[in-house]
Amino acid sequence: MTKRNYFLTLMLAPMLLLAQNQNEYTIITVEQNPSGVIRTETRLCGIVIDTNTFNDTITRIHFGNKSFEVIDYGSDDSGTTRVQVVQNPREKFKGHWGGFGLGYNNFFSAPFNPVLPDDAMFLDLNTNKSVEVAFNLFQHDISLSKNRNNIGLITGLGLTLSNYRFNDLDNRLKRNKETKMLETEAFTRDAKKNKMLVRTITLPLLFEIQAPDQNRNPFYVNAGIYGGLNFSSHVKVKYTDNAKQKFHEDFNVNPFKYGAMFRTGYKWINIYATCDLSRLFQKERAPDIYPWSIGIMLVKF
Repeated sequence: MTKRNYFLTLMLAPMLLLAQNQNEYTIITVEQNPSGVIRTETRLCGIVIDTNTFNDTITRIHFGNKSFEVIDYGSDDSGTTRVQVVQNPREKFKGHWGGFGLGYNNFFSAPFNPVLPDDAMFLDLNTNKSVEVAFNLFQHDISLSKNRNNIGLITGLGLTLSNYRFNDLDNRLKRNKETKMLETEAFTRDAKKNKMLVRTITLPLLFEIQAPDQNRNPFYVNAGIYGGLNFSSHVKVKYTDNAKQKFHEDFNVNPFKYGAMFRTGYKWINIYATCDLSRLFQKERAPDIYPWSIGIMLVKF
């Protein structure tokens, strides 16, 4: 290392002392490859000092999204030194939406009220078997931070399969053709499974904030709203003799839905919660029921 680079090191010495006083740490690695280039890297308070020595000595000081390069031209014996500022490309913001999710469903009688009214008890769920499966296949990220890549908006598309497993094994859901009301019809034989499946296309709009360095501290929190299209539903019954029957009818399910969503994760742990702010069934044709779910994202695309 030349005198000029020693002088540069002396200039950085107060920063090193400050880091030690703040219980920060410095990591120095030295390696020499077959071409004869010696590389030294020092990390200090979020600053990276990278020195490559061959014929010329180049010292790079990385700070934020800029690099300061001190080039000592030793190969031509001119003793020339040049300092230049280089703008480093900023990594793109990458949010958390895409993936495969698995969760549990339940109902509110009103947003965040878990007590079902008497006229909705036939919709009481077996929550241990009311499973939600989510396939969030498309994602688009929008960065909101000029100098960092840890704040942004997320949108995309997902397919959700919501299984509502009813505790009532004596009656199935049915829509009265005359009154248009949702009601029940008694089974003619013993049943052991009674559920309704609703398929939904979901479009979210989420605000996300991540730890400043998401590669080293992959913690994030996002929250926002979503809209959805309930495009298909049916009731499936399984009897004690293992015979199965599906009923493809109009169960007064609202074609559109909207709600609020919260998601957070750290490393491999990713959880989410949703709450519909719209009714599952059409107004005045069924009890007022608001689905909610909680689950875990198993895979991130």
